[in-house]
Amino acid sequence: MPPLEEAEALAAALPRGLRLGTSSWTFPGWKSLVYGGTYPSKAKTAEHLGRYARYPLFRTVGIDSTYYRPADADALDAMAGVLPGDFRALMKCWSQITTFHWSKAMDPQKRGGPNPDFLNAQLFLDAVHGPVLERFAPWLGTLLLEFAPIPEAKLPPPVFAAMLDRFFSAVPRTLPLSVEVRTPAYLHPAYFAVLREHNVAHCVNHWSRMPTIGAQLDQADVVTGDQLVARLLLGQGQDYESQRDAWAPFDRLVEPDEQMRTEAVRLARTAQQLGLDCTVIVNNKAEGSSPLTVAALARRIAAEVGV
Repeated sequence: MPPLEEAEALAAALPRGLRLGTSSWTFPGWKSLVYGGTYPSKAKTAEHLGRYARYPLFRTVGIDSTYYRPADADALDAMAGVLPGDFRALMKCWSQITTFHWSKAMDPQKRGGPNPDFLNAQLFLDAVHGPVLERFAPWLGTLLLEFAPIPEAKLPPPVFAAMLDRFFSAVPRTLPLSVEVRTPAYLHPAYFAVLREHNVAHCVNHWSRMPTIGAQLDQADVVTGDQLVARLLLGQGQDYESQRDAWAPFDRLVEPDEQMRTEAVRLARTAQQLGLDCTVIVNNKAEGSSPLTVAALARRIAAEVGV
């Protein structure tokens, strides 16, 4: 990672509306990259977040833990208490609202069964939206609804789009929202039309079984909200578990992906041309170490896009 003075100069050379960051922040392997050579194992999660947020290239972060359970008041207050005023996080929505059917990992007894809370607007308002609006809104860049792969035959694209429409119609637009799908067929005109109607951003995702970032940007209707959101997660055809096991502790670049980087630069340029803010979250499984990927992207965007 660039030393502090160099990182500050590099951050100043980036588009003002661009926010780069990593997917989560609690990785001991990053101690020499992000945490100045120390990573106290007994430190609270929020303490590590505060240290992370002081590094100049990190202006956002993915809060992934809220996918598994909503953050309670204490957790929201603790995170808010350590973040600078100009920091904006991408927070995942609780999977209870975005899971269409249960997988074995989620619940062995319900495996394959339907989730009665799928796109339950009232549960979303009570368990997610309300607490975040009350305690974390100033630091929220977007609240992301991530939809794991869904068999197209069980939920056809127009039906999915109609369900999203009903959901967003019941949710006030008091927080910035975005949607990430992992079913390629859902990149459908009806889906984009619903997101645009409700000013919800489509999250462009670099993920193993989705079209590339470039292919998604080529969609005529891909810009659906007042910001661009992207997550760089996993290379084409790769497996999350095997990458995690092989690449830990995530302190080095293992497989630099020049196509992904080039397409991320295109995303930043598109946002600048449209006058939109742009959030880019990077996972360790994209190249081996998300802080190092962020640094590489920052250098290219500063050189090729500029302020």
